[in-house]
Amino acid sequence: MIIKNIILSKILNSRSQWTICAKIECDKNILGIASAPSGASTGKHEVKMYKLNDIDKSIYYFEKNIKKFNWKFDSLSDLKNIEKKILKNNNINQVGGNLIIAIEYAILDAWSKYKKIDLFKLIRKDKLTKEICIDTKLLIRPIGNVIGGGAHSGGNNTDFQEFLIICPDVSYEKSLEIIIQVHKEVKKELLKRDKSFSGSKTDEGAWASTLTNYECLIILNKVIKNLSQKYKTSIRIGLDVAASEFFKNGFYNYDKFESSPKIKHNCIKKKLHRDAHIDYILYLVEKFNIYYLEDPVEQNDSEGFEIMKNHLAHKDTLIVGDDLICTNPQLLKKYKDSINSIIVKPNQVGSLLKTIEVLKKCKEYNIKPVFSHRSGETTDSILADLAAGFNVSIIKCGETTGERIVKLNRLLEIDRIN
Repeated sequence: MIIKNIILSKILNSRSQWTICAKIECDKNILGIASAPSGASTGKHEVKMYKLNDIDKSIYYFEKNIKKFNWKFDSLSDLKNIEKKILKNNNINQVGGNLIIAIEYAILDAWSKYKKIDLFKLIRKDKLTKEICIDTKLLIRPIGNVIGGGAHSGGNNTDFQEFLIICPDVSYEKSLEIIIQVHKEVKKELLKRDKSFSGSKTDEGAWASTLTNYECLIILNKVIKNLSQKYKTSIRIGLDVAASEFFKNGFYNYDKFESSPKIKHNCIKKKLHRDAHIDYILYLVEKFNIYYLEDPVEQNDSEGFEIMKNHLAHKDTLIVGDDLICTNPQLLKKYKDSINSIIVKPNQVGSLLKTIEVLKKCKEYNIKPVFSHRSGETTDSILADLAAGFNVSIIKCGETTGERIVKLNRLLEIDRIN
């Protein structure tokens, strides 16, 4: 496949903010199209989305500096040459991670059309992915985002960013059915218990409640207990604490902290120092049998991650690093002992090659990767093909709004033809 031209433009994401779309013109009149998502809650180790954080400057820089196209692409390893052509001085912040990812996604879209093969199958067969264990019968588990707050809401909502659920023991299709049912039942409970709740949602389609974090877990736990009996399967709770978002001046500054659960260390009203915060999170994990725990402490506290991992070694809880790692292979190598799972968001690192490197290290270190959407999503479904192609068993992309449903529906297709 020969890439003859790249056209960049602006489109709106799910938060009605500008993001970047790439069109790849190839021989045989093949056209690849893809776009990059954007995050509201971002880690300090993420690459810049755009040159000087300005999408127009990124597009202008690319159009000014990259003029001639006759680029060959036959396998994922060819991304190395393409990144070299775009990153002439090897500085990704000159163009931005979102620009690179949009182009690389569009190349993969064109590649799939050129070969007339599903993208996830092309990825599985590629030489570059040989070190990643490929299981063609892999069952991908979706994580549902049911209640939300933090940086994904408009304010006065929960401190924790996401209250999640996952169904580990049923088919993908049945998992979707259960997650959607949980979402509906939780709304009914919130309308009963949260006097300020009127059905509003966060950026990712979760219910935006004004109740405390603890009260939301009580509601979620009640709903999943009832539905677990109905569907005769296990439904587990997850939390994306996104602790960096409310960590300031050495304290975790809660708006929705309740004093009823006992913690070992003292706290000053709703300001919890590190040890008290860790006690509180560990208490919640034990009480609600939480399976998935993302960013439970702020992004600089690798030791705090490790304390939680060791404390919960008797359980199957995933201690998931997002802001700690930012899909960066060097950071994963540095902090591999602090976690047992990571979030994978390719635009965090601005390179599919580095994303693949992260996935290889996950296999080496026995760390479970979780592919994830961003709060500012597009209608691109490529995340589903990446998860299936790279053998990632858990995907986090919500369950409402069109930008997220398109990914879930693509996974349904993959599940049926796999």
